[in-house]
This record gives sequence, C-alpha cells and structure tokens, in this order.
Amino acid sequence: MKNWILILVVQLISSVSLLASEDSIASRIDTVVCTIGGSPFTYEVPYDTTQYNFQWLGFDGAVIDSITSFIFVESDSIILYSESVATIGTCYIDSIYVSLSFLANPDVLIPDPMCFDGNPIEIIENTTYDSTYTNVNYSLSDGQSLESIANTLLIDIDNGDTLIFTASYDHSGCGVETLFSDTVFTLFKPVLDIETNSVCFGDSTFIFNNSDFDINTAEVIYTSPSLFGEINNNAEIINISPSLLDNGVTYPVEVIITQGTCTAAENFSISTLLQPTADFSGEEVCENEFLQINNLSENIENASYSFSYDSQSLSFNNSSFILDDTIARGSYSLQGVVENANGCIDTAGFTVLVDSVTYVSFENLLDAYCENQDFTTLQANVAAGTFSGNYIFGNGDGTAVFAPTMEDSDVLVTFMYTNEFGCTDTYTDIVDTIYAKPVLELSGLDDTYCELGESDLLSINQSSQGESIFTISSDAIPTVTTTSLEYTFDPIIPGIYTIQNMYTDVNGCFNTITNSTIVNPLPMLNIDSLKIIVPGTEIIIGNIDSNGNVLPDETNVAYDWSNEDVTSTTLVSQPGIYFITATNVTTGCSLIDSLILQYDENYNTVDLESISIFPNPASDMVSIKLSSPSQNISIVNTSGEPISIGGVTTFITDQSGLLELNISNLNPGYYYLIIQDIGVFLLIKL
Repeated sequence: MKNWILILVVQLISSVSLLASEDSIASRIDTVVCTIGGSPFTYEVPYDTTQYNFQWLGFDGAVIDSITSFIFVESDSIILYSESVATIGTCYIDSIYVSLSFLANPDVLIPDPMCFDGNPIEIIENTTYDSTYTNVNYSLSDGQSLESIANTLLIDIDNGDTLIFTASYDHSGCGVETLFSDTVFTLFKPVLDIETNSVCFGDSTFIFNNSDFDINTAEVIYTSPSLFGEINNNAEIINISPSLLDNGVTYPVEVIITQGTCTAAENFSISTLLQPTADFSGEEVCENEFLQINNLSENIENASYSFSYDSQSLSFNNSSFILDDTIARGSYSLQGVVENANGCIDTAGFTVLVDSVTYVSFENLLDAYCENQDFTTLQANVAAGTFSGNYIFGNGDGTAVFAPTMEDSDVLVTFMYTNEFGCTDTYTDIVDTIYAKPVLELSGLDDTYCELGESDLLSINQSSQGESIFTISSDAIPTVTTTSLEYTFDPIIPGIYTIQNMYTDVNGCFNTITNSTIVNPLPMLNIDSLKIIVPGTEIIIGNIDSNGNVLPDETNVAYDWSNEDVTSTTLVSQPGIYFITATNVTTGCSLIDSLILQYDENYNTVDLESISIFPNPASDMVSIKLSSPSQNISIVNTSGEPISIGGVTTFITDQSGLLELNISNLNPGYYYLIIQDIGVFLLIKL
C-alpha cells in the first residue's frame, strides 16, 4: 500500500480584481499541509463568513462552488473569490495552488556481479518521485561521489571489490525519509603480468609469472605449439631448456589463467638472442700494405668487432676490416671478437704473415716545365721497376725521361718495383705546372710587296713582359736583328725575305715563328725628266739608253702612255708633260714616270713675254692673259691626271686672250698649265 502525502501550498494574492471595481491588499498567506495515506484535504476560507460571500472559480473564470470550504482530492489550482456583503466593502481574490505528492518507492536496478573488466558498473534509477518536494542523495561506502545522468549512475569499482550503495529520498516539509541500500561488487579476474628473459642462444630461458591471482586455486596453462606444446603450471618461474630453442628465434606463447569463473589470457613471446660464431682469417701481406682481415663469422646482427695483437687493440663497427697502419714483417697471432648489437659475444684466434718490401724513390723531377721544350732524365734507386704517368718514356732500367708535350698541372709520376717476395712499393712525385708554349702569331705582313711600296708595322701577339726578338733575313742572309714586340718592314730592296720571331715568356717558355714574303722589283724605266725640241720636229721619248738606243721591252710588263701609246717609247712633237705607266702583269707592281717636253727657246716663234699668269701662287682665282685667243688649255697634276674645274677639263680664253679660273676647290700643291702650241707652265695652289 502506497503512503500518500498531500501537500497544500496556499498562496493568497489580493492585487488583482476580477469582479469588483475596488480592490484591497491583503498579506500573502503560504500554507503547507501534509496528509499521509491519500486522505482529501479541506481548505476553509480565511474570511468572516457573515461578512463575505464566497465562490470557488477555475482559472478560466468558471464557477466551481459557492461554499466556505473546498475539498482537494488531487493536485489542483483554483481561485477563491470573496465579495463583501456590504457594497462598499473590500473584495478579495486569492489564487490557491495545491500539489499532491507521495512517498518514494525505491526502484533501483543493480546488475548481477560480473568478472572485472575495468569498466564502471551502471546502476539504473527507476524510482518515481516529485523532485519539487523530494531531495535524493546517493552514497557509496568508499565515499565516492555519485551523480545521476539520464537515470544512470556510474560506479567505479576495483577488481573483486565490494561497495555498499545507498539511496536516500527526503520529502521536504513532511519529515519523512525513505532509504534504499544494497551491495555492489565485481568478481575477481586475474591480472596478467608475464616477463621473460632474453638470453644469448645456448643459455636457459625463464618465464616469470608476476600476475595477480590466487596461486592455490587458479589454473595456469601455457601454450606454444612450435616450442613445447602445452604446460599446466602455477609456478612463478618456469625454466625453458636450451635444447628446445634455436639461435635467434622468437616463439609465440599464450598464457590463460582461470580463477573461479573469471579467465584472463595474454600472448607473449620467448626469444633467444642471436649468438654469433666468430671466424676470421688474414691474408698474407707486405709490410707496406694495410692488413685486411677476412670476416668469415656467422649469425651476425649489427655487430661490432675488435682485434688484438702484440698489446695492440683495434675496433671496427663494420664487417670489412683494414688496419689503419702497416705492420713490420713477421708472423702475428691475432685474437678476434665479434659482438652482436644484442650483447652476445664470440671469440676466435688466427695467424697472419707479413712479408718484407723494397722501398723505392726517384729524383731529378722538377716542379715546373715548359711544354715541348724542357725534359728531365729521372733516376730511381733500383735498377729495375717501372715508371708511369703522362709524358713518361721509360727505359726499364730504373731511368726514364719526362718530356711534357702539352699544358698541364698536378702531373703525377710514379715509380713501381716488385721484389722477389711479390711485395710492391711505389713512389710518386708531382709536377706542379707544365706551362704552355707561347702561341705566336705575326700580324701586319703581306704575302708580297712591290719595291719601294708602303711599309707595314709587324707585331707579335704576346705580352711585353716577355722577350721578343725579330730576325730579318734577305735571300737567306740575316740583315736585321731587333728586340721588340714590333718591327717596321720597309720593302726597299727586291728579294725573298724571312721574318723570324723568337718569344720567351715570363716562365722561360719560348717559341719561334717564321714567316716569309717577297718584294718584287718595279719595272725598269729609263726616262729623262726634261726634253727640248724645236717646233715642227718629232722626237722619241721613253726607255732610251745614254747613247740614244731604244731599250727592249721587259717581259710581262705592260706600258701605258698618257698619249695612249703602249710601248716603252713614243714619238712626240708637242710640248707638254708625258706620263708612262709600266705594270708587271705577273706581280702587279707598277711604276709611273713622266717627262716634260719644252720648245727650245732659241727657236721659239711666240712672244712668251705676252703670256702672264697672276697671281701665281694663287689661292682662289687665277688669271691667264695671252696676246691672242686660245683654246684647248688644260691643267694636270704631277701624276699627269687631268684636273676638272666646275666639271670642265678643257678651257678657252675670251676674244682678248683672257682666261679666269676658280681654283679654290683644288688641293694645295703643284699643277701644270698646258697651253697648246706654246708650252707648259708651273701653277702653284696655296
């Protein structure tokens, strides 16, 4: 049977008037009434029944009853309307709130005990209560603080532990408290802690069972199909015989411990550390060679090695062993130790033999050479052996010639000799630098020249810091020797010339360059510079000897007169300047000569005094005055070439015999004025 509590909370509010035009304020009245057993609660009006009329109203304004009391059988909310009998009295309106509650009937679900799994125990709280008037407290015997989340309580509990759970329901205002208490516990589950010792192969291996369990009541089973099958043993230490194990092998093992109804299982492994097998040998070496130890060891895993002999100790972190120093000849006993990274060690002894060696050297090699210039005979301390290296010419008797043929640096020269024991020694020396031979190039020289042609400046393409010597030979006979980087070649005398330059640089390296050229002779012209004729006569001019005999024309020479004759002589009758050009068509060498032909003054029929040229010298204008008009007047330069003035090369005087010429555009120099039938006159331009 449920115990019911009726709690009545009465709240009187006189600040709101629903039906009266006036309102009064009364003190608020709070009343809490508890009834046990579910009995109805009767609420009596608090005002004078003779002075007021009463009505119970719902909150929607509907009339419920008009008596002085109201019976609550369930939680409800109503309004008490009190109207004064006197029309001028105060009207009261009270809101009454009633809450009906009951004692809590604890309904707590505690799960059946389970083997401990490390998780909290969940307690489900299904108790129904009114949280407004009921305070609930949960507690554990270990003082653990609990809080209900979504009707679930989580309880942390240790393996095989027992706790008392208590729920207290305190009904406020009524002085009633309901209690619930029960036991919470877990079944003990063995806690596994297995340890094994890893030992080098050949030693015993142990299983250490440090688990938390009852050694007297529990069952412990070890299973390893590939090692020992199955062992049922509760002992804390189990010895695994070395005969069951292989070298460097890991075996899986499962352990199952059952105590009561709870079982725990774990996988672990038993291993043997890889035990090395040391085995070494040393090859026969020469005393100038580094001893190499052959590693024949087995079962190696990231091993380190050490060797000892004659109080010497050597260590290596790899499997290739070459001593960092040579050993004097003799027989040696060595002790080798191999240690794997896991700490397993093995030792082996062996013997090595060291033979004697003949030590060699050579001399005479210089630090620097010039290519294709310097050489040295090398002499070794043994009358045998072999020289090697660039630019080496060996003789097979302990001597060799070093003769560099190109520019180079850091050139190694090695001598090697092997004695009767088969021991070889080498000696190496180094040439720091092989300087390049100067590369010579002569510029400015032509293949051929003409006699009396223009000179050329010859130069050699090297630095002034060296020494340059020019030697000039004509027809194989040295004629000039000069020390300079330049030489002026002047083709004065015909012949075959050889120009040789020897240049020595600052390193003492030299080179010689030879070039040749030909100075071809000019054609032969034997022409008088001046001839006098009698007007009306003709003479032969040109290549004529002193006796007046005409000289024969040269072979391969072409002649060209200003009067268009093409032989070495020409027949002339008029005064003037006659030019002849003789060109050797084979060599291209050309010679120009000229002859001035004048009338004999003793036979001149013209009054030369009637000719005047003024001013002479002249700079701009020159006037020529003749006694009578004349035409075919011309001006030529000293080479016989006609001169043009204003685009005209032939000039005419006016009727009075006057000719004025503007010579301002002519270059300063000497010119010849040719007046037909009169003669040739010198004209000077300033």
